Amino acid sequence: MKKKKIITWILSLVTASASICMVSAQPQEKATQIMGDQIKNNLNNEISAPAARTEVEEEPKGDVQEGLYVVPGTQDYLFIKETEGTISFHAKWKNAGEIKSSAVFFKENKYSFQNGDDEKGDSISGNLIFEDKKASLVFNEDWFLPRKTEYIWLRDAMWEFSNEQLEEMSRELGVPDSLNVSYIQDEAFYWDEGEKYLSHVHVIYQDREVAGVQADSFTGEMVKEIYTYSSDLQTENSNIDVETEVLDIREDYNEIMQNISNHKYTEGQLSNGAVFYMGEKGLASIVVPKNIDGSEYSRSYYYRDGELFFAYYEGKDAHRFYLTQGRLIRWRYSADAANPQNAINHDRENSQEYLEMGKRLNQDNYALQPYLDEYFGV
Repeated sequence: MKKKKIITWILSLVTASASICMVSAQPQEKATQIMGDQIKNNLNNEISAPAARTEVEEEPKGDVQEGLYVVPGTQDYLFIKETEGTISFHAKWKNAGEIKSSAVFFKENKYSFQNGDDEKGDSISGNLIFEDKKASLVFNEDWFLPRKTEYIWLRDAMWEFSNEQLEEMSRELGVPDSLNVSYIQDEAFYWDEGEKYLSHVHVIYQDREVAGVQADSFTGEMVKEIYTYSSDLQTENSNIDVETEVLDIREDYNEIMQNISNHKYTEGQLSNGAVFYMGEKGLASIVVPKNIDGSEYSRSYYYRDGELFFAYYEGKDAHRFYLTQGRLIRWRYSADAANPQNAINHDRENSQEYLEMGKRLNQDNYALQPYLDEYFGV
């Protein structure tokens, strides 16, 4: 990244008993004022800041690296983009808040920003400092965000894993290095229970998904729905017999429906209008009426040992989703909900439409978790 001198400011503070005066030297070039987005302050979450410090003790040396920076072991991040000596950045702290603004080159690897005023009328300014593949964000004043945060560079893109991360996940899933695989990454989502962002990665070989996982969107650590590679998946005689699995799913579904009819479950209503059924083994079903959360479908979800195994969506058309070990094995689609006998089965496909339907199902299912947490006071 070229080092381009935009502004040289010399600030000195002179403290008097009655007032504080600021005297500044004339800048060599006309200053360009950078106004950032107004920051949202979470008033319910006060953050204690360290004692005031007006400058960084040592100025680092090294090139600025664009991309995603993280605080190891946390979900706090800093995303950097640079254009002709000006840096646009977005920093977010899980338990504090966020800031979006721009910074201009000051000297060496130090960039200064002036983000405007908060609701108290206090001017917020600070510096971004870069050293090799590390970055520091330092505010000049105590505020509701941490006074100083140190990051390490992770990758170029905000939500897309690097090739190195994808290859490492593939190896951990048991995929041989000799296979010429490709990857599909779903949009990241926030997992409330685990308090982290997750991204679903599909490992594709010869147009079939041979492995997959929901991994920490930053670190790539494998978290949920871990689907390891098996050499049997390269043949038509796959380990999973879809018809056999579907028969087992229907048996579990019929058992749940019978228990609901016989009032063997504890029943409750969530704040969004959905009804849930809870048995001795945990959550059995959630039924969501039409037009809840903006959906044109009535939706029913069925769980076994805490894991979704079947779902049914009905509007003008109908969708049936069959899952094994948390993975979609059949999407049965009826263009006319009143004529289910004319449905078409899509079994373990790797088409974009099939993967999108599985992604939508997972997102809809996860979106119900906050309502359950609210109901049970979690």
